Amino acid sequence: MYAALFDPESGLPTQALLYDRLVIALGRTQRTGTAVAVMHFSTPETCNTRAVSAAARKVATELRADDTVGRAAPHQFVAVCHVRDSQEVQVVVRRIAEAFEHAQADFPLSVRRVVGGPESRGR
Repeated sequence: MYAALFDPESGLPTQALLYDRLVIALGRTQRTGTAVAVMHFSTPETCNTRAVSAAARKVATELRADDTVGRAAPHQFVAVCHVRDSQEVQVVVRRIAEAFEHAQADFPLSVRRVVGGPESRGR
């Protein structure tokens, strides 16, 4: 069961667990009126997979306990984060980028918000 929910190389949630956490986060937004930001971040496929996994684990330790970072593909990760406003989204994006830097990841990182965020509440 653990292998189905957690990526063996990074120890991060797999797509299945990430989807479950996203459904829970979206339910929370409906109940509480808060917002959720879902951010996709990726590295070039030419990067060392172990280094990418180590950097992504560092990202997971830098986010809050109720936020989730999961592995979507070998070089693609998704962060599901509860946020109050668009400024907080920017803070989270900055923390992700800094975590990659602190992991001494010498590869480019692309971070983009793909859905959610405070401005999408009520739609």
